[in-house]
Order: sequence, then C-alpha cells, then structure tokens
Amino acid sequence: MNLSELIKQIPNFVHDVVTKQREDNEMVGQFHLGQQYEISTWINNKRCGVYPCELERENIYYEEDKETGARTLKKVRTVRVNIYLVVTETILLVLETDQTLKNVAKLTSWATLSALEKIRHKLEPDDYIQFFWRRLPGQKEPWVLNVQMHQNSNDCIECIKRNLTAASVKFSKNYEKKRKFKQNEVDHSVM
Repeated sequence: MNLSELIKQIPNFVHDVVTKQREDNEMVGQFHLGQQYEISTWINNKRCGVYPCELERENIYYEEDKETGARTLKKVRTVRVNIYLVVTETILLVLETDQTLKNVAKLTSWATLSALEKIRHKLEPDDYIQFFWRRLPGQKEPWVLNVQMHQNSNDCIECIKRNLTAASVKFSKNYEKKRKFKQNEVDHSVM
C-alpha cells in the first residue's frame, strides 16, 4: 500500500470511528467555559450523570477611593448557587443554572476525572461532597470543589467510580471511621 492509497482511506476510517462512537452513545466534542449547554444532552446519555446541587460562592465587593483610585475590600458575602454537576465518561462539568431558560445551564468550570485525587463524602441530611484534584504545575493550591447535594450523592460517586474503571484508572477506597461520643463520656472540664 502506498501513501496515496492510505490517504484515500482516511475519510472511511473517520466515518467508521464516528459512527461507532455514536452507536456507543459516547460524548464527542469540546467544552467551552461560559457557553450555555442544554442539560438533556447528558440526561439522555446512559454513561453520564446529571446531579442538581448547590455550590457556595463568595462574592467579594470592593470600594474604590475616587481620589487615589485605590480599591479596598468592602465586604465578602457567601451565596448559594444552584448548579448541575455533570459526570461524563472522562470529565466532571460544573454548570450554573440559567433562571431565564429552562434546562439550560452555563459551563463555569470543568476538570478531568483522571486528575481527581480524593473525594470526601459526609452523609448527613444534605450530603456534603468535597472533590480534590491534583495540584497542577504553577498552581499554589489544588482545586477543591465543595458541593451540597440534596439527593443522589451516592449515585454521583458511583458514576465517577464506574467511569474511572471504564477508563482503566485505578483508585482505592479509604474510609475514615469517626466515633461519636456519648454524653457521659464528655468531661466538662475540657470545655
């Protein structure tokens, strides 16, 4: 086979690969921060999971001095934002809900599942989940995502584990056992 015959077979190869991916219902494409996406794109995909939850965000307000132009911190206010946490085959997407359009959300951040270092899951009435990613070169601190999920938190973690296993990424399960103290065990002199 010479080079010209090989080049002529490229369109057929690309067509076969794309057709197989569509049959397998895999996600194909790129994601862009700030772009709006329709949530049904992932709801209809059996390999993806869409989990509504809340994210705490700190809004920082500055006051500017009119004479010098210097900015000083005025106040920091914490607000809860409704988001969708979308787990695809290889990526975790954070989409902020749009109040004006139904089933549409704006992509605010994303990270690869393979770079996920640790998940902390607190089982409480409103499940609190912390995702820790590996620190990238040039970063001072690794990215930590704190979300509060009102339902399906176990399904979210299972979807992540299933997709990591499918991508041949090894992970370990470490559980931290915490003991609750009884009232009679608490020494009042410590308080």
